Amino acid sequence: LSIDTLTKVRSISGLSVSEEGPDVSIPYDAAARLAYNQWRDQYNKGDFDEVRYDYFKKNYEFITINNIKAKKIARESDAEEPELWALNEYGDFSSKEYEAAMSSSGSSSSEEAPSEKSSKDTGGGVEKVQENAGSALSDAADALLEEEMQLAQQLGVDSIEELERMLDEMDGIDEEGIQQ
Repeated sequence: LSIDTLTKVRSISGLSVSEEGPDVSIPYDAAARLAYNQWRDQYNKGDFDEVRYDYFKKNYEFITINNIKAKKIARESDAEEPELWALNEYGDFSSKEYEAAMSSSGSSSSEEAPSEKSSKDTGGGVEKVQENAGSALSDAADALLEEEMQLAQQLGVDSIEELERMLDEMDGIDEEGIQQ
């Protein structure tokens, strides 16, 4: 690979490079952690709590999947942008905690948390939720593939495989996938 090509990859992809090579690692749950930190600030929830984060992450992922699906349906049917769900102050509650909070406050069923609405709106059942998640993941994979193809084209690379080899080389990974 030429220095110009590697420089293009770095500038287009936003990769940072140190003496050890580029740092392209992103934790699997980076988006959820960022959302959790912003949500904690918004609702004055205090310091990071691993247990609360686990509940938040489940609710966040569920809502994100349903929002992606709603946007896809609207896009495919040329409908208006759908109203998207967002986490409220109960975003880090389990279902049982939420139900207990609602029953103790005397709230009506119209004040359900998004995760509670979601399970009813999808027709109920884990199978439907898993189907929705699978569909959203497929959509996300398709979008990622499209972005990779665009990046390869911008760099003048013939294929995604060649782009991946370039990125591996930048990261010091050989053809067998071993870090050098």
